[in-house]
Amino acid sequence: MDSNSNKEKDKEIQFLQKRVKLTQQENELLRKENQLQRQQLTQMKNTFTNIISTKRVKTADGRSNSVSERFQNEDALRQVLEMQRNRINQLEKDNEQYKQKYEKILFQDKSQPYSQTQVNDSTIKELYELRKQNTELEQRIKEMISQHAKELANYRQKIAQQDAQFMVSQSQGFSTPLSSQSQKLEPINNGGYQILKQGIKKY
Repeated sequence: MDSNSNKEKDKEIQFLQKRVKLTQQENELLRKENQLQRQQLTQMKNTFTNIISTKRVKTADGRSNSVSERFQNEDALRQVLEMQRNRINQLEKDNEQYKQKYEKILFQDKSQPYSQTQVNDSTIKELYELRKQNTELEQRIKEMISQHAKELANYRQKIAQQDAQFMVSQSQGFSTPLSSQSQKLEPINNGGYQILKQGIKKY
């Protein structure tokens, strides 16, 4: 009886060791994927920052204003925004897949449920420690997505402000010649017209 019990226990421990090994492999894949995601998001952030970088330009009235280079990079900006949106969506899908795969590794073999037998404490502790690490990785990915969304919102606000500055500077640049041309004209004796506010009598 004791012999059979020991065999079952050994079998159960082997099963758990196999699961622990698979879990370690899965966690290593998660670490690499997390590192890759961080690199890709950093690259997108740098590209986005370069696209909306500001420069000083002179308006029609000779003043110098800071406007966004976005106006020369409309297509590139749209591509980056689309790439960011797709990447965040993919991160969410990957995150769910990792969770499902991890749960499957732990619980897929129902013929030998480790909860029904007594196993060595160190093995169980290691198993739960790995699960904790996986949860922490999952949380870091979520935080990364959240932080990137905030940065994206800040960039969009910055673009909107720069667009407004650009439109104001352009309207101010054209206001002087347009207003002078729209002043009231009155006929003079020789059949021509004079601009009253400019004091022109003949042309």
